[in-house]
Amino acid sequence: MKIYILTTYGCEYCEELINKLNNLNIQYIDIKIDDHPAIWVNVMLETKSDAIPVLIINKNESESIIYIPVRDFNTIDELIEIILENTK
Repeated sequence: MKIYILTTYGCEYCEELINKLNNLNIQYIDIKIDDHPAIWVNVMLETKSDAIPVLIINKNESESIIYIPVRDFNTIDELIEIILENTK
């Protein structure tokens, strides 16, 4: 399983997420949408949302789940709970 977070420079929620993941020693890959616009466009088209941070959990080679703000979580703590539940 791999955890990807899509973040942007200067986003306080993104920084909060990164700090909490680091404090919990959770391995993740941070994809800055500023540096990877094509990935971001694909995620926006799939989710119909431009809100960040975005969490993508690859359970295996053929199964990925995308979590976006408002639809799936309202706070960074809720997002951390989603991550913890998926890493059990």
